[in-house]
Amino acid sequence: MGSLAYYQPESQHVGIVGMAMCMVFFVFMVTVDVPMYVKRWREGQQYMMKMRMSKDDEGKKKHMMYMNSFEGSIDAMERRVVTKSWHVWKEETVWLTMYFSTAVWLSLLLVHKSVQHW
Repeated sequence: MGSLAYYQPESQHVGIVGMAMCMVFFVFMVTVDVPMYVKRWREGQQYMMKMRMSKDDEGKKKHMMYMNSFEGSIDAMERRVVTKSWHVWKEETVWLTMYFSTAVWLSLLLVHKSVQHW
């Protein structure tokens, strides 16, 4: 297990800061990010209900269904719509920044600290 298996009092502050940041990120996820996705899911449900009530040009009922995992994987590999529009990304920027920037630097710091004391 290397140096991570032993108590290292000189690097205790890194652990405390890391735990505090994890708690802040958890609170953010619970109060901002999860409600955003629940809202999107509810809007999708309402849209699906509207689609079920309407009819297409041929008089058939329209309906929308969720994809299963396999269909979603195929769709993700084939769909290539690239956008840099702020409108599309604005709700995602906070968690994406924290996850792909702050969390990466923190993980590198933890590795660096553990190697220093090995």
